[in-house]
Amino acid sequence: MQRYTMFFAMALLVTALPAAAAPGPEAAPVRVDEPLSEGTMSDQAGDQFTLFLQRVYSLPEGARQAVADSFYQAAGNLPLIVADSAVYYLYRGGATSVALAGDANGWDPSRHSFNRVSGTNLWFLRQTYEPDARLDYKFVLNNSSWILDSRNPLLCYGGYGPNSELRMPEYPPAAECMTDTSVSGGTLEKGSFVSAILGNSRFLRVYLPADYDPEREDGYPLVLFHDGLEFLALGDVKTVLDNLIGWKRIEPMIGVFVPPVSAGQRIEEYSGATAVHFERFIIEELMPHIDATYNTSRDPSKRAMMGPSLAALISAQICFHHPEVFGLSGLYSPAMWPTERAVLMQLLASARPFQKCYIDAGSYEPSLIGDAETLFSHLLDNGVEARFRLWHEGHSWGSWRAHVDEALEFFFPLSTGIERIGEVGTPAFQLHPAYPNPFNAGVTLEFSLPQPARVALEIFNVRGELVEQLLQGGLQAGRYRHLWMAAGRPSGLYIYRLRVGADVHTGRVLLLR
Repeated sequence: MQRYTMFFAMALLVTALPAAAAPGPEAAPVRVDEPLSEGTMSDQAGDQFTLFLQRVYSLPEGARQAVADSFYQAAGNLPLIVADSAVYYLYRGGATSVALAGDANGWDPSRHSFNRVSGTNLWFLRQTYEPDARLDYKFVLNNSSWILDSRNPLLCYGGYGPNSELRMPEYPPAAECMTDTSVSGGTLEKGSFVSAILGNSRFLRVYLPADYDPEREDGYPLVLFHDGLEFLALGDVKTVLDNLIGWKRIEPMIGVFVPPVSAGQRIEEYSGATAVHFERFIIEELMPHIDATYNTSRDPSKRAMMGPSLAALISAQICFHHPEVFGLSGLYSPAMWPTERAVLMQLLASARPFQKCYIDAGSYEPSLIGDAETLFSHLLDNGVEARFRLWHEGHSWGSWRAHVDEALEFFFPLSTGIERIGEVGTPAFQLHPAYPNPFNAGVTLEFSLPQPARVALEIFNVRGELVEQLLQGGLQAGRYRHLWMAAGRPSGLYIYRLRVGADVHTGRVLLLR
């Protein structure tokens, strides 16, 4: 995938094509929902790909294929991204129809059909997305054959295999999902567990941090991951844990990875008739075994349960019924559809089911957002420390894997984060100079609030990409400081930004390794 400029493609066309009138600055842009045809191309304009089409349609049909082939070869990795938000999907080959299926249309290929450039075998579809969106997709040929985009090297793996992945220009890659050879990796113990309650056996994986100490005072925090094997294989969670612990962004912890007994039984265990027995298996059998075998903290404020989709549903249910065991709940794209509403209704009837709850969803899974927002509002109204993040993504492991760190850092921060250090002595909002600057490990950021306000403190790189959100929420008047630990970040210049209502204050710090 790349941004497209005129130079590489139009250089091939200028000498080969007859002159064509350049589009005027006020010409109508290409519409996403209106097919482009030879008859209407003359008055369409807006971007370089449209200009390419205008040039092609100025030729006799017999001359178009060679030009289309040259353009397609010169385009490099696909899709083409124009002006940060417009995307051109391209397919070249023999087909009677080409359609797009993916996160953006609920995987319904009937909603987005490609147009063929007449006289060629080049097909295209124009769409617009948010500049920071990340979406899975496939092409559907002849209403039956689902294929990857062969010119897109980016893949996202899910439960049904790989999909092509669209990353818009402002999408921030998840550095914590990439191996850092400078950190010490934890160990992953493999085994199985037999349940008398369920009458079955399943695989089990347990993550122990580097330098695990079986005699450590008070034990280690613990996270139980439902859909556990997928969290490891598709979510790269071992790498995430290694990095976040090694970069000193979270406490060293134990991870317990529990899969459903089989793919066929997943729905039954997480939301069906077996769910009540699965809950007993976790609380009455598995956790006593884990606590007896490993040096775990028994404090529910140090014990989390996480899962995506239906696994989020069972996580919410177990934490709701047993807050004395699990005080922290991480819900990724919680699938609380009408058939599972009973669990949601139970949660909404409880005044304080969790100590902390992290809820994560994608704007391209609209059927989930309403219930997620309802649960989030209810938790806030009842004094639960809750966080809700909405991303321009879909129902995908590509989204969940990149945001595991959000919940882990919310639940198990290594430091206290924001700290109030005194009264404010200024009548205006103020962002104080960061220190030390330059720095090689951590830098202290300070600011003053003359009155209560909602505050966001964020770190960006020099390309304007969000690196880390340090704070988002309401604060009372006072002077505050926050220590940003930049472990795992590359050397370079970073911009820290404080947003207080409509006011924005920025500063720069230099990280030197």
